[in-house]
Amino acid sequence: MKLTDSETRLISMAARLLSIAVRTAQVGSDPAEVARAADLHDREKLYPKMIISSPHGGGGIRLEVLLLDPANDEPVVRLLEIEAKGELLQ
Repeated sequence: MKLTDSETRLISMAARLLSIAVRTAQVGSDPAEVARAADLHDREKLYPKMIISSPHGGGGIRLEVLLLDPANDEPVVRLLEIEAKGELLQ
């Protein structure tokens, strides 16, 4: 499947956003928790998933980054959960 230029740009932006979100979680978290998440990621081969949602019907944005178990796609570690209300998004 060949991606269009706009799809390629969107994927590139998503990859950069995921990278920034993971770094934000690393910098803003307890170092012991960061080490635990890194160990789980390495040992269990967990993979990151980023969820962007608008839980308030357009009045806000929530960003979540999780590490999921590849065997069942269930969350194992929540790396980041932040939310901005509408006034911050203007």
